Amino acid sequence: MTEKRLLIVETLSEARLLVEGPLAGKNLVKGCDLLCLDPNIRSYLKERGIESLSTYDRMDAPAHRAVMDKCEDMEHDIRKELRKRGIQDPPDYFTNAFWHFLRLIWRHLLWNIELVDHCLERDAYKHVFAFQYGRVVTHSPWIEDDQLYMGDIAGSLCRSREMEFSALQPPSLPERTLAEKMPPGAYRTACNALAYHLFRITEHTLSRRKTILVPSFKYNMNRVCDELAGKDRNLKIGIFYLGKKGVEEVLHALAILFHVMTGRKMYKPSVGYPVDFAFPILTFARYHARSYSDRHEREYIDATVKAIEDGKAAFKGVGLSDFLVQKIREDLKTYMLDIRFQAFGLEKLMEAFKPDCIISQMSGEIYGALGTAAKKMSVPSILISHGSHVYHQDKYSARENDILARNILVGDYQYSAVQSPLAREIASEMMKDPARIVNIKPSLWGRAVNRIHHKKDIITIVHASSLKLRHNRRFIYETSDEFLQGMAELIEAIAPFPRLHLILKIRPDIYELSMETMKALLPTKGNVIVETDKSFLDVLPEADLVVSFSSTTIEEALSNKVPVLLYGGHGRYAHIPIEHFSETNNDIAKAVTFVKDRELLKTYMAALNENASSFNVPDEAFSNYRFSDSEVVDLTEWIMSLCSE
Repeated sequence: MTEKRLLIVETLSEARLLVEGPLAGKNLVKGCDLLCLDPNIRSYLKERGIESLSTYDRMDAPAHRAVMDKCEDMEHDIRKELRKRGIQDPPDYFTNAFWHFLRLIWRHLLWNIELVDHCLERDAYKHVFAFQYGRVVTHSPWIEDDQLYMGDIAGSLCRSREMEFSALQPPSLPERTLAEKMPPGAYRTACNALAYHLFRITEHTLSRRKTILVPSFKYNMNRVCDELAGKDRNLKIGIFYLGKKGVEEVLHALAILFHVMTGRKMYKPSVGYPVDFAFPILTFARYHARSYSDRHEREYIDATVKAIEDGKAAFKGVGLSDFLVQKIREDLKTYMLDIRFQAFGLEKLMEAFKPDCIISQMSGEIYGALGTAAKKMSVPSILISHGSHVYHQDKYSARENDILARNILVGDYQYSAVQSPLAREIASEMMKDPARIVNIKPSLWGRAVNRIHHKKDIITIVHASSLKLRHNRRFIYETSDEFLQGMAELIEAIAPFPRLHLILKIRPDIYELSMETMKALLPTKGNVIVETDKSFLDVLPEADLVVSFSSTTIEEALSNKVPVLLYGGHGRYAHIPIEHFSETNNDIAKAVTFVKDRELLKTYMAALNENASSFNVPDEAFSNYRFSDSEVVDLTEWIMSLCSE
């Protein structure tokens, strides 16, 4: 009897090496089960007649919960050790971001360990093959595409089980060029001083005008600013940015001063919006560098590393300390100390320039520091989250939503403007003062759309969920394999019913899920179309039902009184916590329905098809998910009133 062998393929480059490169002669692909870590790899192999395994079939809901449990244990143990050593937390913006990235790092490692362990438990493999890479320094806070650990993980698991493991020579990775940090010389110091004083003149010029500062125009913040500018043409809207060095720093300062004094707007594609002013926070940080200290933050990071080293963290027999210590010391520490220096510059900017109001769509990292600086300088500030936030009691869902909320929903900003009752509920749990929570109509993640009324006997279903990449695998998001499988099961469920039309609204990602892969791996049916060009809000008017796992599209639909079906990810998570659809809980005329598995999905779609001509969800069913007109303030009028205080 031939022994069972497993070959783990982590990247498309590895697959090409096995099929077309030097390893093709070893014929490993025919003698092993191939476990592929994203759909693009499986598509490539399928085109060449090679079968492979999906992570979807090896990572079920209990496996995801096991990863979450270990995440919680690790954080609890490290924080306990920090308290034992008397290490105080840095400011919230720093601490929240640090732990957010720590969890992303070890969650990635834990997920990979759980995946391989699940495979070895399920199938009687005798021999495992995987590509083994050296360590790569990126200065990135998350695990990047060229930081590949699966070979090390598989080797450790095999050794703990006394199984045979063969490390394969990996393909070459593109070389990284990391920015070198050099101490400023006399020339750069002089340029910095000149730029700083030019910006002080800019600040003085703006001090006589009504100003609003925003950190970014992403996530529809440009629309909010357009409405504000329409209210008051004399209003000046600007941003902060990192800044340049040397002569470029001076030239930027001169250009910005010129535009401010002449009243001309500035536009750069990287900003994406015409601004009236801009301030480089690193110019202010460098000028005041003699008073800068990051001793507390360094001690906190170093104490965390020491706690990890002493704790000798392991999962399923795989030691984690070496991976984590290297990643924190060489990447995360550099990144977080950069954030600390930027925050220092932002604080110095705010001491020199006090805008009439600050509006942000995030509260993590430097955006959190903006809220802290605004609070310290008593500048009116508003946080409008660009995400969807829901209060949960299930411990896994609750923890994930709590982490997300601390980085984009709540913070040191004077007010948190919430766009739905769901967001208000979780904000109320996290913020002590309800007066700081203000209800507004959707402004960042949605807007009112004009519904298109179809033929009465046709139901248009729009699938619109969020695909997260490998460095952001989380309990509340689908992996690329889960995302693809969810769409495949949805197509399968509606295929027998010509009265059900499905639109797959997707943003294919070249790295893990390209359009070519979609065509290769999804079934083709006549009542299914793929939409890649239109935005979700352009497709939403056609929808009688929106299907999603975890996305702002859920709340965008509900705010427009379009019912939502929650589906995907092995049914491990319901973005809105409700009782799942079943034989006894089978009413389809609901604002939100949660379906846990593919058989129940077929049952739901059969019922929807049968009731296509009468399918209707009454308006009152949406009252828990959208504010009435009497419950909200007008956002632009409220902001303008804050500017006038």
